[in-house]
Amino acid sequence: MRDPKWIGVAPSNLNWSDDSKQLYFNWNPDNNPGDSLYNLSLTNRTPQKCQPPPEGRYHRLQEPTIKPTQKSI
Repeated sequence: MRDPKWIGVAPSNLNWSDDSKQLYFNWNPDNNPGDSLYNLSLTNRTPQKCQPPPEGRYHRLQEPTIKPTQKSI
């Protein structure tokens, strides 16, 4: 049901730059054999294919966590 030809391919491996002004991600909008690295910035919101930044210059985007309540019945 979720055919990439019909709905497109979602970006993966989201990472923020150290200064939090750029978002890096793997994406394959052209249906190539593998994903390429892309980025967006606060000033340019059009995805651009790019080279990896220097080692340690971006951080994995963390999923929000839901903490259980501490209430007891």
